[in-house]
Amino acid sequence: MSVTPFFSSLGGSGMLPLALILRAQGHRVAGSDRMLDQGRSGAKFEFLRARGIALHAQDGSGVTNSGQIFVASTAIEDSVPDLKAARAAGAPVMSRAELLAELFNADKHIDALTRKVEGAEADAMLYVIEMFKRREVYRHLSNAADRLEHAGGVLRDIVVQIA
Repeated sequence: MSVTPFFSSLGGSGMLPLALILRAQGHRVAGSDRMLDQGRSGAKFEFLRARGIALHAQDGSGVTNSGQIFVASTAIEDSVPDLKAARAAGAPVMSRAELLAELFNADKHIDALTRKVEGAEADAMLYVIEMFKRREVYRHLSNAADRLEHAGGVLRDIVVQIA
């Protein structure tokens, strides 16, 4: 992926790990989340900022050109300004499932194995190892995002009880 991904619902347990994986691969990553707009889950968003992920209000201001790929959460309705801005800018819109499929796509390795390209077996084995590592990283990040969300809810409840 040579374009800049922009994630809707960036703080969600499905999107956050994908954003972190792409950022770790060196991509410039940005996104928005309505919880950010509402001032909720601040620790989660500070965590993302600290890793170089640009955060925007969910008002369409973060999606500005066709060089971005808008990664849409299933929680995003057609009326969300970011999605409207992506369409207006001519940015491709991709679902989380499509991005996952792209990250774990092994077609080039399968093709090389089918054509019996020299070294294809070793390349395919290395790719499978890399794919399993990505899968594990995604699983752990997703679980961590869920726990972080739960911890934020507990802290909010404590603050409400104290106040």
